[in-house]
Amino acid sequence: MTYDVSAPLPLDDPDIRVYVDNLFLEGKLKPVSLPEDWIVADWARVGVKVDERASELQRYTSLIARLEGELPLTKATHREWMQFASTWAELTVLHYDLTSALDQELLARHRALHLDAEERFANWMLMRYHTLHSLPFLPMPTMVHHIPDYLAAYWHQHAGRRLALIVVDGLALDQWHIIREIWAEEAHGWLIRESVAFAWVPTLTSISRQALLAGTAPQFFPGSWQTTNQEPAHWLRFWRKQGLHPSNVGYLRNLGVKASRDDDGRA
Repeated sequence: MTYDVSAPLPLDDPDIRVYVDNLFLEGKLKPVSLPEDWIVADWARVGVKVDERASELQRYTSLIARLEGELPLTKATHREWMQFASTWAELTVLHYDLTSALDQELLARHRALHLDAEERFANWMLMRYHTLHSLPFLPMPTMVHHIPDYLAAYWHQHAGRRLALIVVDGLALDQWHIIREIWAEEAHGWLIRESVAFAWVPTLTSISRQALLAGTAPQFFPGSWQTTNQEPAHWLRFWRKQGLHPSNVGYLRNLGVKASRDDDGRA
């Protein structure tokens, strides 16, 4: 990972320094290697790579402790669960990377935390999930059906700029963290703004993905709950309402997937 140091960040400022540990803990900043004779302040040692395996184990232990202390309650806001989900994804990536190096105590703490989080989230869903669909789509979408309106607001603000919505079915949040890491290492220079959104329950492709492309709750397309064939029509209908001509709206799926063929070679 590379860093642009042309404009040094004031990380030693007391108002910023208190957040440095969390930035490295959450994976937003990565430790770097330094010559052994460099003198580093105590608060900055978290950003220095010494023993990478030992550092990752320490990070895993710190993440477990943090999540144990920040596990949302039933009365928590949806944003608290969004933050928990992002941090849990970081822990999950580490968990599978370090499994062979984790002792029984850490494994037991992880299992207990996982079960506790599942139970609390299930109870929270029963009490609070029904309030999410009507929340505003700005400043960031809360549910997947808010995403088209968010994109439309961006498009209207930057008229003429092309937009693309890429949907990857079955991609877990921890898997996205791995992809993001690879992109960062390859130094594409992309600017990434991350946000978590709730899927529709049930999270079946024919329900939740249709809501994402239609920009509406599933109750508004009851006739196609069992199929995804209406997705192109949903997507086109949404953007026509935004003033776009149909020729300027596209929909493609199964990108990169080879079509199955009959024995005679026909697709």
